[in-house]
Amino acid sequence: WTWYKIWKVARNYSQKESSKWGVWRSWGWRFDYFGKNKCNLFVYDVLNEAGAKAPNRKPGKTSPIGANEWANPRSTYVKNTGCYRVVSFRQKRGGDIIAFGRYKTSGHVGIVSIGGEYISAGDYRVVEKSIPRNSSSIFRTTVWRYTC
Repeated sequence: WTWYKIWKVARNYSQKESSKWGVWRSWGWRFDYFGKNKCNLFVYDVLNEAGAKAPNRKPGKTSPIGANEWANPRSTYVKNTGCYRVVSFRQKRGGDIIAFGRYKTSGHVGIVSIGGEYISAGDYRVVEKSIPRNSSSIFRTTVWRYTC
């Protein structure tokens, strides 16, 4: 049922149109994130709020992985949690993590919703929108399922 909790937490933020992860906001006490995209921080916070293990770059510290790392199907950071497995795009369901590896950017990551949509932090607020397909800027789409 953790997948449902992940989806529900993300959905609540999208329905409230939360601006907590907006570009022009800091991330808690971390002002180094001011002016930067925070889709990865949104996913990190949603996973923690849902009681799931969120991957960290530095074990024991608050150091979320970036979107392009989520897009890496061989990510040791994700695999070292022991709680995720890659599933095919066709197998995706609500609560899965979907990541888009992009050329010349940090990528994008969010939570799969329903009806071909996903939930993620946009520039100003959390949004629910259609999953992009056939975009020339995306070189890889990876879907992770939480299994613990």
